[in-house]
Amino acid sequence: MTTEYDLPCATCDGPLARDTVAPDDLGVDAPGPVPVATCEHCGSRYYPAEALEVIGNEAS
Repeated sequence: MTTEYDLPCATCDGPLARDTVAPDDLGVDAPGPVPVATCEHCGSRYYPAEALEVIGNEAS
């Protein structure tokens, strides 16, 4: 199964790496770190489905 981390960056086509971000950095009240996919080349950040699960209703 392909995940968000297997896809290239939409901005620069670089590889994506698993990372986490503090909820405060995103302006949400989540119970813990939020998983993200960060481009190793340009730093663009993508939010996989698991990030939305951690954020919960804050995403809506």
